[in-house]
Amino acid sequence: PSDFTISVSGNNPSPSSFPGSAQGTFARLDPGMYSVSERSPSNPPPGLTLHSSFSPECNGAISLGDSLSCTIVNQYTIFECGPIQNLSQNEGISEFPQIAASGNNVYVVWGDTNDATGSTDLFFRKSTDGGTTFGPTQVLMENAPGDSLILPQVAASANNVYVVWMNGSPQEGANMLFRKSADAGMTFGPVIELSGTTPFSFTAPQIIASGNNVYVAWNDN
Repeated sequence: PSDFTISVSGNNPSPSSFPGSAQGTFARLDPGMYSVSERSPSNPPPGLTLHSSFSPECNGAISLGDSLSCTIVNQYTIFECGPIQNLSQNEGISEFPQIAASGNNVYVVWGDTNDATGSTDLFFRKSTDGGTTFGPTQVLMENAPGDSLILPQVAASANNVYVVWMNGSPQEGANMLFRKSADAGMTFGPVIELSGTTPFSFTAPQIIASGNNVYVAWNDN
C-alpha cells in the first residue's frame, strides 16, 4: 500500500498527502466538502492491470464532530485473453501461422494442407476490432497438386498489408512470392515473383514495412 500516495482535498486537511497504509491514516479537516484521491506507483508490475475502487465515504461533505472512514481497494489483474477462435475451420493440417497488426486491424496468414491434392494453400483473415471477430477467409495462393508453401510472413503499416512466402516443390524448385493489399486486407494485388525459380533451399523470408516502403530478405543456400 505504501507505493500509493493518498491525497485529501477540502478545508485545511492535515496531512493533505501521505503514503497508503493497510492500517489506515487519520487526517483532520474543517467542515465542508472534501474528496480523497490516490496516485498509483510510477513503475507498476509488468503485465498487470490496476483496478481501484473507492468507498462512498471517499468524497462528500463532513460536519463538525463527524468521523468518516474512506477505504480504497487496489487490485492487480493479469492480462486475460478472450475465447479461442478457430480461424482456419480446416479438417486437415493448418500450419505456419503469422500475425501482424496496425491500429485495431489484425491480420493472420497460414497454410492449409489439401488432403485431396497434397498441396498447401495460403489463407488470410482480418479483424477490424482488435481480434474480437474476424472476417471471411481469403485464399491468397491456391497451389497446384504437389506444390506447397512454406513459412509465410505478414507485415502491416497503416492500410498496407504485405505477405511473402516460399512456394514450390522439391522436384521443381521454389520461388519467393509476394502479394500486397493497399486497402487494409480487403483485396490483394497479383502475385509478384521476387526470386525466380531456384532449388528448394530457401530459409524463412523476413519482411518489415514502414509507410509505403516494404523490405524483404531471405537466405538462399
